[in-house]
Parts: sequence; structure tokens; C-alpha cells
Amino acid sequence: LPRDYHNRAILRRRAGRLPDALTDHDQAVRMAPCVSRVYVARATTRRLAGDTTGAIDDLHKAAKLDDGWAVQSHQWIWEMLMLRGDYKAAEAELVAADNAAGDELDRKVTAFYRGMASEAEVLDAAGTERLRSAVHYYLGVKALVDHEDLAAQAHFLLCREGGFDTEEEELAR
Repeated sequence: LPRDYHNRAILRRRAGRLPDALTDHDQAVRMAPCVSRVYVARATTRRLAGDTTGAIDDLHKAAKLDDGWAVQSHQWIWEMLMLRGDYKAAEAELVAADNAAGDELDRKVTAFYRGMASEAEVLDAAGTERLRSAVHYYLGVKALVDHEDLAAQAHFLLCREGGFDTEEEELAR
């Protein structure tokens, strides 16, 4: 089953066995090419393996397959492009994220990335503690892009302490 390959790939990735994880991800994608989650998971592993271009391709596929992944996918691509120094392409990803935004929090995060909203505004838009924990991931990404490593570490720690330890956080590593 695709789910079996997907789950084993994640376990292998977390164990540091990236080539084995990629083999399983590829099999999951072959078996379930219309499931966005398999592309997001493979993007995470590709990013950790240093294949930013492959990760970006997978995130674009996930965004096209499922509107639910569009905003996050475009924001993650923005992060990778910013870290790579491709600012023009990164801005286009924020435009795509804005266009896909389904709620106020999505729009606030994108505005924050552009310097048009404060950390406090983004945290206020989150509402629940669980969402506030997730927002710390995005605040950490912005700090990382701005080369503020200590601030990024602090936000990622708050993210994890709040119970938000997922593929999203792994993408930032």
C-alpha cells in the first residue's frame, strides 16, 4: 500500500537513512500520484538530502493537487528560495500563497514574511494555543531567512514545546 511506503519513508528519514527514505517516497508517489501528502513528505526528505530543486518541484505538485497544501507549500518554497538568494522567484511564491490564502492567519503569515505584519499580529491571528505553537514555526523561518539564528532556534523550540513537531519543522532544518 502507498501508505506503508509513505510511513516507512518517514521513519527512515527520521533515522537519517535518506537514500532509503527517498526510495520509499518514490514508490509511494508511483502508487499514489494524486495524493498531495506523498509529495510533501518527499519534499521534506529531498530538502534534508540537499535537493532543494526536487523539494520545490514536489511542493508545487502538492499545491496543485490539493488547495489545503497550497499556502504552506508556497511558503516553504519561499523559504528555500530566500535561503538560496532567489528573491524574485521567492516573491512570486508569496503572491501565490496570498492567492491561495483561505483565512486571516494565512494572510498574516504572508504579510509577516513581507515585513507588513508584526510577530504579535501573527500570534494574535492564531487564536488557539495549538495554532500559536504552529505560528512559531513560521516566525522561526523568517528569523532563519533573516540570518537571526538565535531567534530562529527560540521560535522552533517554542514550536516543539507546544506540540508542533511535524514535517513543517523538519523542512526548516
